[in-house]
Amino acid sequence: MGGRLYLNKFSEEIQGSLILIGSSMLELHATVHGRVHAIGFRATTCSFAQQMSLKGLVRNKMDGSVEIIAQGKKELLEKLIDKLKSAFDQIEDIEIKYAEPKTSYEGFSISL
Repeated sequence: MGGRLYLNKFSEEIQGSLILIGSSMLELHATVHGRVHAIGFRATTCSFAQQMSLKGLVRNKMDGSVEIIAQGKKELLEKLIDKLKSAFDQIEDIEIKYAEPKTSYEGFSISL
């Protein structure tokens, strides 16, 4: 099943529960809010994810946020989010959901 985790500069709140059954591979769905368009955020996300051998994509959303879908071990997915938070002060908050992978990705790419 899934859980939802909201991160911002001021507080962290965990809602629901995260239950992982039978898989070491997870899929992260993250929506990043803040001034994250036109600053190299997607390219940096792609580079970090590729360095960690994660699979998935990153894309801009019409509302000004950025969506990240990444697949890998939970520790690496958490490391990706930590690296992005350290690299970009413009991040105001990140909505994170974990689930079992539903789609297979070849690598990690920037999607339009």
